[in-house]
Amino acid sequence: MEKKRKHTDQEVYDLFRKLDSEGVKITKRLLIKNGYGSHYNHTSKYMGGLNEAKRQADITVFDHKNRERKHTDQEVYDLLRKLYSEGVNPTQKYLKTNNVTYYSHINNFMGGINEVKKTLGIETNLSARKGERKHTDEDVYNLFTELHANEIKITEDSLKENGYGTHYHHVNAHMGGIIKVKVHLGIMEAPTPPIERDTESMPTKDECIELFKDLHAQDIYISSNYLRENGYVQYLSTIRTYMGGINNLKDFLGIPYDMRGVAYEIKEYDECIELLKKLDAEGVGNPQLYMRKNGLEAYANTINNYMGGFRNAKIQAGLEVLKQWDKDEVIKEIKKLNAEGIDLSYRSMIPYDSSLIGAARRHVGSWEKAIELAGINYEEVNPYSWRESWEEENVLKSLKEIHDKGEEMTASRMFSDHASLYIATRKRFGSYEKALELIGLNYDEIRQDSSVIRNGNYFEELLQKVFNYLNIEHKDQETTHFENGTYGIPDFKVKSMNSELHDLFNTIPFQEIWIDSKLSRWTRYANNSKTEKKYIPHCDKLIFVYLRGREEPEGLDQKVTNICVYDLLPYIKDKDKHAEIEKELDDLLQDVENNETV
Repeated sequence: MEKKRKHTDQEVYDLFRKLDSEGVKITKRLLIKNGYGSHYNHTSKYMGGLNEAKRQADITVFDHKNRERKHTDQEVYDLLRKLYSEGVNPTQKYLKTNNVTYYSHINNFMGGINEVKKTLGIETNLSARKGERKHTDEDVYNLFTELHANEIKITEDSLKENGYGTHYHHVNAHMGGIIKVKVHLGIMEAPTPPIERDTESMPTKDECIELFKDLHAQDIYISSNYLRENGYVQYLSTIRTYMGGINNLKDFLGIPYDMRGVAYEIKEYDECIELLKKLDAEGVGNPQLYMRKNGLEAYANTINNYMGGFRNAKIQAGLEVLKQWDKDEVIKEIKKLNAEGIDLSYRSMIPYDSSLIGAARRHVGSWEKAIELAGINYEEVNPYSWRESWEEENVLKSLKEIHDKGEEMTASRMFSDHASLYIATRKRFGSYEKALELIGLNYDEIRQDSSVIRNGNYFEELLQKVFNYLNIEHKDQETTHFENGTYGIPDFKVKSMNSELHDLFNTIPFQEIWIDSKLSRWTRYANNSKTEKKYIPHCDKLIFVYLRGREEPEGLDQKVTNICVYDLLPYIKDKDKHAEIEKELDDLLQDVENNETV
């Protein structure tokens, strides 16, 4: 059944003729901004596009190819030679700002600025940058180690959001990617090699073609997400491996790219503004990410393509936007924070204002340089800075003293407790591991068994599944800032649960309830209850949920409770879910005991 249309072709013709009679230039952007987005959608879906609709309405369509030229190619060549001789690099940005008509001529008739520069023998930005590196591998290793020690996830998104985009590009271009670097530093285990693909069970090219024809006939927008979510993932493998990807197959079958269904419909201007205001009122920090994760891609696409992006849209909606940084603003802000007595050490500033850290790296080069340009001694504000006083003899002596005291000496703990010394080992000996070897220590024996970390993370995942089955409303891994300037990341914060579970946990509604997961009951005591000391002052109830140990709830005092995860399972009413999660916990418990982890 055909979807009901919002407009008729005649309504579109009437609107276009009215706008044309008023001297209005009819473009996609104008239609969207003035509340005619549904009319534009109609032209795209049913009338062959905007220009075709204008032609049918007897409105002149501007022909870009045959329009009058304001300049000749020779005039462009002369201008670029003149600018280059004066020491000016004629980039697209420069021309757009100072010689916009030349900029338009170059893009429309001469193939772009780089083509013109090549013709003139002028070095392009691309060739000038070729081979140039903004960072060394050592810069990346130090950054990743520092982020890991501060419990900051190292992903493409987190690096770019915190101002480390150039580091991310260096990692991809020269170091084999994020995972390879993390494995090298011991931050994560090497991933399991992929299982060899069984090509005999993959659909044939003809089967893929028939599938696309069938889906297209049903007016379904074909995307990789659709194929995955609807059981066609094996078709996706064939298409990508042997047919050049989805768009190549669409081209072959003559399926248009803009048949994107409701999810990609262009939204009205006012609807986008109202949605931004609503999300802002609800405290959504990243509206674009929220829209794309919650089925609102059409709004995100409209804002990006027709409203100048999210920053401009927020300004139009009267909402607060992120500060635009430059070198002077960075230095000014550092001086202001220093005058207010704020701890300017890198480790403290990451949770306090990561945008300032990122801006310092982008506009000054590093946080240390920014501190110094603000007239502040970096070593005085950052106890983790590299100091030339760390000679080889002092480094080795200090490592021996730490070992003799029985302190933990994993890389992450060393960076956390003795960052300056840890950096010195890399500067003086090339790596932390080599420095340990020189004092007779083996890092493989020191390093915490990676299976403990893996099993601990998996237990958190299973515990979250248990909470979901029990309808415990919660937040996981939420960064919480404390009054003393530090911060913590509890495994879970409980928002609400039923009365049976309150009785089990010995809690009452409206309490601030935090939950920390442990593989073993005795881990809490082995670590001198660091978690308890850190979190107790900031919550009403702290609950340790463990996998193995004493299997009955243990109220240690009014604020702390120990409980085994198996005590939660009887409250899962669904028998299938109960059996499923119990088996997963049993398998994990067996793995933990086989590896003799603690």
